[in-house]
Amino acid sequence: MTKQALAKPVMGSRQAADAFADSVGEDRQNVRVIDPKWKDLLGAVALVELHAECAKVETVLTLSDLGITAKDEAESKALTSVLSLGTRYLLPKRVIQEGTYWRNQFRQALYRRSLKSHWGHIVPQQQYQAWKAASEKARAGYYSWANETVASWAALMAEVEADYTAIGWRNYRVLCEQGVLEPKLGEGKPWVAAFVKRMMRQTISAEQFMAEAKMWWDVGYIPLKSMLATDEAEAVHAQALAQAKTEMEKDILSDAKQQFENGLFQFVSDVRGEIAERVYNVMADVLEAIEKNKGELPRNSTKQLRNLIDSVNDLKFWDDDDLDAQMASIRKLCNSKGRDEAEMRGVLRNIGTEARVLMTELERPIERQSRHLGDMVEDEAIVSNRSQRSLSVADDDEPVVQSHRQARRLVLA
Repeated sequence: MTKQALAKPVMGSRQAADAFADSVGEDRQNVRVIDPKWKDLLGAVALVELHAECAKVETVLTLSDLGITAKDEAESKALTSVLSLGTRYLLPKRVIQEGTYWRNQFRQALYRRSLKSHWGHIVPQQQYQAWKAASEKARAGYYSWANETVASWAALMAEVEADYTAIGWRNYRVLCEQGVLEPKLGEGKPWVAAFVKRMMRQTISAEQFMAEAKMWWDVGYIPLKSMLATDEAEAVHAQALAQAKTEMEKDILSDAKQQFENGLFQFVSDVRGEIAERVYNVMADVLEAIEKNKGELPRNSTKQLRNLIDSVNDLKFWDDDDLDAQMASIRKLCNSKGRDEAEMRGVLRNIGTEARVLMTELERPIERQSRHLGDMVEDEAIVSNRSQRSLSVADDDEPVVQSHRQARRLVLA
């Protein structure tokens, strides 16, 4: 039997997207194909875009809301400095804070289980179910909050009206003290009532509030190299039928290729650089903790190191022997007893320094400075060693990015 007969049929990216949807329990029609046409991605990931909407629940109280027109800018500043103006709420603050809490939970569910890339937040396949469960929990909480808010709408509006009544009386007294209003018996109540009426006009109905409370996400599947084969064959055939006939068309195609190369480099920088930044920050934290703990590795630092190992394993969707070796060294360090302080510091310092060198090569800003790691950044042995290794998602035979100097010279056949 020939090799051709033994070969497995190649799956197109649409079929792969359907298979991916099935594997994570998502509706096939909800997963669209994102096809940036790179050829070196080695693991399955989903591109996730979040949407969380809410009706306007804040307003800005101004002099005009009080029925006051300042004579000039000086008077306006003077009155603004003594009156209760600025941001005011169209719902009780505690209600607004609960809605904000659920929107934050929704975003954090993605941020904790994804890597931020050139195209947005990407979720590795092994983290998809955990992300979706956390997101559905946040969405359920958000809609429960919205329904409870609507159910008690009349009582909440009464609270808002009472708050504006108190603000109105406070501002009325100040305006009288400043001589802007002339205090007369019986005039305070209608003035405050008129103010409250103006402010309550800015509130919305319960129906509008519910209609504007929305939370959802879009999922896109990014095809792998092996899955692009069928699609690329079709693309090559189509391209052969529509060869560029003018210089302008050739220039456009050339620009498109350059944009793709730049996009791939940015993607590699984003995802690998974010992992490197996490490693660097944890190494800096632990080295500082060891110094404060008189050379001993604190229990909290051991937990932090183990959490880093789990995080890297959960988020890494490409082959990276260097990163695997670093995590293995950290795991061995966590499991060992009677640790030698010098050896322990050396392991952590080397890993942190390599992470920093990698961030520099990938042009990722180093926002945190650590004296425990800064002294070794220029160590020629480490830099030389780092530059010889693959830093990105790569083919076994043809690394895509080996160093900053090679990063732009992508070969995308």
